[in-house]
Amino acid sequence: MNILIIGASGYLGRALTLKLHTKDNTLYLLGRDKNKTYEVFKRILSSFVPFPKILDYKDELPDADIVINLAGESIAAKILTKKRIKTLESSRLDVLAHIENKLKKYSCKSRILLQASALGIYEDNSSNIGNDELALICKTVEDKALSLNNIFSRIVALRLGIILGKESPFIQKINKIPPIKFIGKEKHIGWISIEDTVNAII
Repeated sequence: MNILIIGASGYLGRALTLKLHTKDNTLYLLGRDKNKTYEVFKRILSSFVPFPKILDYKDELPDADIVINLAGESIAAKILTKKRIKTLESSRLDVLAHIENKLKKYSCKSRILLQASALGIYEDNSSNIGNDELALICKTVEDKALSLNNIFSRIVALRLGIILGKESPFIQKINKIPPIKFIGKEKHIGWISIEDTVNAII
């Protein structure tokens, strides 16, 4: 199976690549820096399986069976100002526009898109879609992903909570992470283990 992982050098991307790096799959890893992506994986991948094909945004994208898009600026990296919220949204929309531009040349087939989203799309303690900034970012990104139905036969939004594990950035930076507040409203933080996340995607 041909699988394209975008944002592969992140925490979830690394774990997913390790699990999918088998003789039955051909992996393509897309990141902003080919050298950085290569350095991340050359130390951790088995030499008994062909090394993934490393791509950057100047390269053509493969006609993959599955595209797993995990790319986007980290929400927890900096204080959440209005300017930063715009950056978070545009970093995700720009990647989806790139996918659309690069894959539209291929004929339509049974191709799947798994698009990273977040539990922040919901109202706190509710299954209703929220209307604060984080929810609006998620909804905007999901709507853009769903609009790519001329390229993908199935599109899945991965509404994930904080992903926890021994090397989780959240665990490493927990004392530095700014409060998750949007216009004065507190958000509870849902979580999932890295193992369960990888297994759910697979």
